[in-house]
Amino acid sequence: MLKLFGHLPAFAAIVFWGDRIDLVLGPTFAVDAWVVSIVAARLLIQTIFANSGWALSMTGRHLQETGLLGIGLLASVVLCFALIPGHGQIGAALASFISLSMVHVSRYALVRSVFGINHVRLAAIKPIVLAIAIAGATHLLLSPFDDRTALSTFFEGVIFLVSFAVSAWFVLATRQDREMIAKLFMPRPSIAEGS
Repeated sequence: MLKLFGHLPAFAAIVFWGDRIDLVLGPTFAVDAWVVSIVAARLLIQTIFANSGWALSMTGRHLQETGLLGIGLLASVVLCFALIPGHGQIGAALASFISLSMVHVSRYALVRSVFGINHVRLAAIKPIVLAIAIAGATHLLLSPFDDRTALSTFFEGVIFLVSFAVSAWFVLATRQDREMIAKLFMPRPSIAEGS
């Protein structure tokens, strides 16, 4: 779950500001906002479900894992041939999203049926919704002042990250999480003080 928390701010920022990559890399890197959102959603699916692949390969189920990956590769090739000519970048993003999501969900279903393990909890939805809601609110509230420059994008990103961190502290963090974070930032007594 901790890995998911680390990826959520990046996911939400990519959804709302990812199409501004051309501000950093130049105009030849201009990309549609839908393409960026689909790619970010694929990466989020991978983050949530990727552990299923490890569960299969680390327990001697290499053939099932290889079979699922082969089916995913075949689906990706077919979808690319079907979607890219008519839809370009969005077609490529959709082909990747559909094929990899199919692999990840199939892995999850196999792990659940073979081992009886449900490693993806419904509670994972709460931080995802929180990150998207805060990023969306930040984007909406600051859009009247946004001139689509690198500086304004950086400013909006900082506002979002601070808002998400504060909200996560109060809404998502448990007492144990807060104690662990506090220990990271509290000064430790030196050896001289202890003697």
